[in-house]
Amino acid sequence: MAAQVTNYQCPSCTGPLHFVGASGKLECDYCGATYDVAEIEALYAEKEEKAAAAQQSAEERRQRNGRLPRKAAGSCRTSAPTGVPRETA
Repeated sequence: MAAQVTNYQCPSCTGPLHFVGASGKLECDYCGATYDVAEIEALYAEKEEKAAAAQQSAEERRQRNGRLPRKAAGSCRTSAPTGVPRETA
């Protein structure tokens, strides 16, 4: 039977959480905080939803802003680069 392994970080200190079989909870190796598995899964699901919404919003902004063509870097240079003498007539 295949088991799913998920690594969670403590919401308080970002330390690794490990499962304690006797209590059925996740415990932080560093700060000692304990969490229900369902509580951590809900927290991670909420973070994933927020990340997906932020990514979609960023993509929509890129599409709106992408309507105007961008000039290539250095394409509108009208003078010699700094430190290079210009020829005079």
